[in-house]
Amino acid sequence: MQRNKRSFILSALLTVIFAVIGVNAGGPLAMWNTAQRTPYRWDVSQPVSVYTDIGPFEIIPPEFEPIPNETADSVVAFAAQQWTDVETSSFQAAVVGDFASVGLPDITGSNAGLVIGADNGGGLHVIYDADATIISDFFGAPPNVLGIASPEFADESTGTITEGWVVINAQQRWEGDEQLLNYAGVFTHELGHAINLAHSQTNGAVRFWFDPAAPVSCTSPPYDPYGVAIDDIETMYPYINPVPDFGSGIAQSTVDRKDDRTAISDLYPAPGYPGSHGSIKGKILQTNGKTGITGLNVVARNLDDPFGDAVSAMSGDYVRVASGDDGTFTLNGLTPGARYMLYIDMIV
Repeated sequence: MQRNKRSFILSALLTVIFAVIGVNAGGPLAMWNTAQRTPYRWDVSQPVSVYTDIGPFEIIPPEFEPIPNETADSVVAFAAQQWTDVETSSFQAAVVGDFASVGLPDITGSNAGLVIGADNGGGLHVIYDADATIISDFFGAPPNVLGIASPEFADESTGTITEGWVVINAQQRWEGDEQLLNYAGVFTHELGHAINLAHSQTNGAVRFWFDPAAPVSCTSPPYDPYGVAIDDIETMYPYINPVPDFGSGIAQSTVDRKDDRTAISDLYPAPGYPGSHGSIKGKILQTNGKTGITGLNVVARNLDDPFGDAVSAMSGDYVRVASGDDGTFTLNGLTPGARYMLYIDMIV
């Protein structure tokens, strides 16, 4: 299979302070054929092969005990399993070896080009940035960025992704998180980008930034607009707090929110999906009633489960016209027979 290097939209930077690139609301990170509304996808006929760095996972002062690679490897496997276990999706991935098994050394800021920008025969390569030199020196990003990821190579004749990479910045791991339970959210989020998922915005902005959870003109919403819990935050929201005890890292490590499960199912539908669920299709229009608006967040919330059963999409996300005047959206994965409030929201 021929691999042609792609200039994919660089996956969103996930940081405890801010998100820098890739501000989308649901949907795919990169499109293969916008005329046919077809995104790039990994081949789902077999599990995507995941390879882990040979370490060390982190470099810290000698008075502290570093996290062993075995712990980090287990979290990579956990994250891959989270995206694999969505029953309405056909996507699957599994850790099959480390970098040594494919002829790669330990990857640092000085040799990151051996993976990032280089064809290594396919698969998804997870790099442990032990001293943050890949984040800061290779990418030139702030040292508080938690991770960066992207699909990288694809067969342009079919839109099939053949290779991608993930960088995990170990220097932002907090003391007291020796099992990486709180940092696991970073792993799952970045793997989501590597399988071509963009950011989404349903509950995360409400919890972190007090974004309205209902139309601002709705003075008496049929649900509590401030009832979002930590566990309601979606994995692909572009902000995470990995601090033990009161952060969101554990919640965002699991793919159990409807928004994330719908996003991967839309990208990699299992047999019967989306027909087995409800859908809403529409178009956001300008005040002239004709021209569409691309780039608005569209949210549907189940009136009886507004934060557990909520789905979002960015208008125009499957078209990406340069003029920004498409405005179409599709929300799948809805509960048949349920009542939903549908509204638009600015992307935070």
